[in-house]
Amino acid sequence: MKKKLWIAIWSTCSFSYAQVGVNTMDITSTLTVQGSVSANYREINKSNYNIQQDDYNVSYHSNVNDGVFNLPDIRKDGGAFGRIYNIKNASSTKLLTLKTLSNQSLRFGGDYPNNVNEFTIQPGQYLYLTATKELYWDVYHYTDTYGKKTTKIDDYLSDTSVVRLGNFSARIERKPNTVGQDKIHLQCMLHQLDDTYIVSHTIVASPNAITQRDYNDFKKAKANTWEYVYAEGRVSVVPNLDVNKTQMLVSHVTVLSSSETYRITCTVFSQTFIAGGRVILKLEKLP
Repeated sequence: MKKKLWIAIWSTCSFSYAQVGVNTMDITSTLTVQGSVSANYREINKSNYNIQQDDYNVSYHSNVNDGVFNLPDIRKDGGAFGRIYNIKNASSTKLLTLKTLSNQSLRFGGDYPNNVNEFTIQPGQYLYLTATKELYWDVYHYTDTYGKKTTKIDDYLSDTSVVRLGNFSARIERKPNTVGQDKIHLQCMLHQLDDTYIVSHTIVASPNAITQRDYNDFKKAKANTWEYVYAEGRVSVVPNLDVNKTQMLVSHVTVLSSSETYRITCTVFSQTFIAGGRVILKLEKLP
């Protein structure tokens, strides 16, 4: 009896331009729902996860390793056209990178490049997207306002200090020096296909400096290549400084092709440099 009733209701709705109402007779759209809606939810703790067909809300919860979520093939199994994913990095310390297949990409619109195959989601931030028929994942909303990382100053600093926001990354490069003053280099990278120009204004301050030092630079940056933020982007790190006195670089970098401006703040705590000092790198996307 219930089956026949459902068929009758469905048939009636089909003759009414296929409009369906749930818990309501006031149908204003193709599907009108009067009440709460539930969608699938998964918490992921492993560092590499392939997003499934039946996923909807997917969150990363590990604080052990950075994570990678791989989007499915839009064309596989009849196509993922219209499929929606809501992805959250719920980790407190680790990054989450969302990746597409090499022949598919994320489409942000506006000044953001469309040929992006991956996007890094900072702790506590999220991304919402849906699949199109043109092998794009349309990004409807995302957060990438800031990223921060505290890193031990050692031989692997170039790899461990990288902070990425969308299409822009910053890092610290260490170059040991035989006279007891290691050099810390501030670098940035543009993750895009074409070269473009960047403008930077950097202030360097240290406890031994009477005044701050200002640097301005204008240069052509090569795509997907680490570039010095200013000149050589260098500041000396001297062992045995008072831990309450730090060295700091603050740089504003503008990418001319997109008009995006980023603020990079690098703070060096070097009292315990020989035993492994610390550097804090914060990257912010300015409005």
